[in-house]
Amino acid sequence: MGAAGPHARTRHRYDILLADDEIICGFGKTVALRNIERMESRGFVAHAAAVGEMFQARLRVFADHPLIGEARGVGLIGALEPVASKATRESFPPGVARPPCQHGKLCG
Repeated sequence: MGAAGPHARTRHRYDILLADDEIICGFGKTVALRNIERMESRGFVAHAAAVGEMFQARLRVFADHPLIGEARGVGLIGALEPVASKATRESFPPGVARPPCQHGKLCG
């Protein structure tokens, strides 16, 4: 390393938020906090919470399917665990990418 040390060539990150009615420039935290304020003031957080509840209710419907071992999630993130046998929680054999399609519900 030269006399300046290992960080001599480091550049600082500068973020710009381009919105429909304003331009906000600054370093990461400033722009991030302003983004959060904008999302909250426009109701994005409340909308995501409401849609998340509906999504989780629909996801849980799959828990009763014979090829789904578990349906789980939080908010707008969800997962279905496909199993060959619900009773034993046995996985599908290697090489089987997806369970067979049943009325188009598990195809994707």
